[in-house]
Amino acid sequence: MANILWVTNDCAHVTSTDFCHIFQEEMQSLYTLALLLTNDHSLAEECFAAALEDCLNAHSVFEEWAVSWSKRAVIKNAIRLMSPRPGKNGESSRPPEGVGLKSKSMLAEALFHLQQFERFVIVMSVLERYSDKECAILLNCCSQEVVAAQSQGLRHLARSAGPRLTAAVLRNEFELAAATRLPSVSEAVSDFR
Repeated sequence: MANILWVTNDCAHVTSTDFCHIFQEEMQSLYTLALLLTNDHSLAEECFAAALEDCLNAHSVFEEWAVSWSKRAVIKNAIRLMSPRPGKNGESSRPPEGVGLKSKSMLAEALFHLQQFERFVIVMSVLERYSDKECAILLNCCSQEVVAAQSQGLRHLARSAGPRLTAAVLRNEFELAAATRLPSVSEAVSDFR
């Protein structure tokens, strides 16, 4: 006897108004995600606005996936803007101006000091819980490069932020610095309403 899969249209889909609401409600976390990945306020703002536009143009996104879809849009736009590559030299840098790090946000400061590819891998795989394979697909590299960057990034975090904070990251018990709210980010959300 063959199994029959019944497909119904009972699942609710997200509208552009819903995405505007999500970007307004989750503005701080989505912008912080963009800032962590780009390490630059203007690029983070551009990434945020492009992610909002992508979400507004998306079709058939289930309600349950809306926040994840929004985060993925931010990540994909950061990748598009930054083109992180394994082995790409450089860009171990300092935190962007005006982030206003608090003493309990040593994690954010340590993340900003990672090399670009390591930072992308740590944010995606550890903070956002993407699998190594998902990271590799999005970053257009092989899983081994993701695993190596994750290992190296966690070692750098342990050295700069301390083993206790690094362990908290792995248990997802951390708090990132609150990024400065920029009026233009708020305007980006309201412009699409």
